[in-house]
Amino acid sequence: MVEWKKYEKIKSIKSDFNQIKYISSLDMSLTSKGKLSFIKPHYFEWKLDSPGGMRFVFDKEIIFLYEKGKKAKKIDSSIVSKKMLSPIKHLKGWLKLDLAFITAKYSIKKIKERTFEFTPKDKKPLFKKIHLTVGRNQPIEEMKLFEHHGDKITFIFKNSLVKYEK
Repeated sequence: MVEWKKYEKIKSIKSDFNQIKYISSLDMSLTSKGKLSFIKPHYFEWKLDSPGGMRFVFDKEIIFLYEKGKKAKKIDSSIVSKKMLSPIKHLKGWLKLDLAFITAKYSIKKIKERTFEFTPKDKKPLFKKIHLTVGRNQPIEEMKLFEHHGDKITFIFKNSLVKYEK
C-alpha cells in the first residue's frame, strides 16, 4: 500500500499550503494560504499568511496564538476541553504519519494510484472521510477532509522541505 517506513522516519516537515474550505450551504469556497512546520515529537506551527496573519504554535502541551505577529494568547492544553483539543491531536497524529494512530482510527482503501481513502472507525468521528494523496517529491501533496454536513476542506501542500531521522 504505502511505504510507511519512509513516513515514520520523518523528523520534520516545513511546507507551504493552500487551504480551500467549501461551504455547501452557501455553495462557496474560501481560500487561504500559509505555512506549516512540524518537528517530532511535539512541535507544530500553522501560520495563515492570507487572509489574516494568524499563527498557531503547539509546543508540547502549550498552545500559543499570535495575531499579526504579536502573541495574543498562551493556553495550557491541560485546561482546555478534550472536545476542543480533539481536532488538534488528530492533525498531529496525521502529521507524524503515525501508523498505529492511523490504523487504529481508520479503515484504509486505495482509490487511485497515489490516493487513499480513510474511513473513521469511531462512532462519532471528527470527519466523514479523508482522502490523502501521497506525493512523488514530497510526503503529502493533498489532503481532503469531508465533513458530515457536506462541507469539505482541501489542503494542497507545495515546496515541502522534509528531514528524515538517520
